Amino acid sequence: MKRFLFISMIFMACASSLVFAQDDTGALNLEEVSEPIFLGITMGYNRSMHSAELPSIVVEEGAAACPVFPEGTDNGFWFGITYEQFFGDFANSKHSLIIRALMSTYPSSTQVGGEEYPSRIPVYENGQLVEDRYINSSTEHNMSIKYTVASLELCYKIKPITGVNLGVTIGPTIDYALTNTWDQSFDLLTPTNAQFKHDDETRAQLPPGAYYSDDYRSIIMHEGDIQDVSKLRIGLKVGLQYEINIPGQFYLVPAVYYNLGLTNLSQEEDWRVSALQIGLDIRRAIRFTLR
Repeated sequence: MKRFLFISMIFMACASSLVFAQDDTGALNLEEVSEPIFLGITMGYNRSMHSAELPSIVVEEGAAACPVFPEGTDNGFWFGITYEQFFGDFANSKHSLIIRALMSTYPSSTQVGGEEYPSRIPVYENGQLVEDRYINSSTEHNMSIKYTVASLELCYKIKPITGVNLGVTIGPTIDYALTNTWDQSFDLLTPTNAQFKHDDETRAQLPPGAYYSDDYRSIIMHEGDIQDVSKLRIGLKVGLQYEINIPGQFYLVPAVYYNLGLTNLSQEEDWRVSALQIGLDIRRAIRFTLR
């Protein structure tokens, strides 16, 4: 029993010595802690902007023609993962490299008022159609774009002011299109009970591929994938961010960016997609023990 207590006291003394030696920076320190790397998630809001002025769809004389649509905008989002690697000593570093892998949406919606258009108002009595009346109705042309991409961003960050966690970032973004659809319609607005005239003569005047909606209040001009779409988008992303340290080796990074499209969405049109972006990165410092 005495021998057991004696051996236990020696073991505890040795263990205590090793603990103090690891805290010290002397020769007995057998472990070193690496500079931190930062991993986390990122999310944000896109105010997407499509710069295309798509040409009118010209149809036969006497039928409706779609105008040239101006620039379109809409609300999108992004989410993904983020990684940051600092250059040099972390405590004094002013430079870092930020990599993000994202899923992003850049939709667009555009409306253009149309001229008054002769429309049909069916008149019913006791559930039976008794006559058709024709009046001029107000109209509107609508176009919506759904554009979803997988993105890889590479940003260089610099802190221009010593002691201030304000960062300036700049770098390329490379996007691959996952969804790229273009829907376009010519719609009746008022009165709400009016319909497009849809006899054989007017049907024959529709452009190729166009058709009436089930309620005959819309003519679907285009529906489906964008023609001659370029699957690859390249942009330049510049922004400002501010780092907020919180306990537990986490930090929050609110930021604002401008994502400038450098390549065309369609090979046939001068059609570029850019975005004003507001987002948040949540990163955690990860250190490795080096033996």
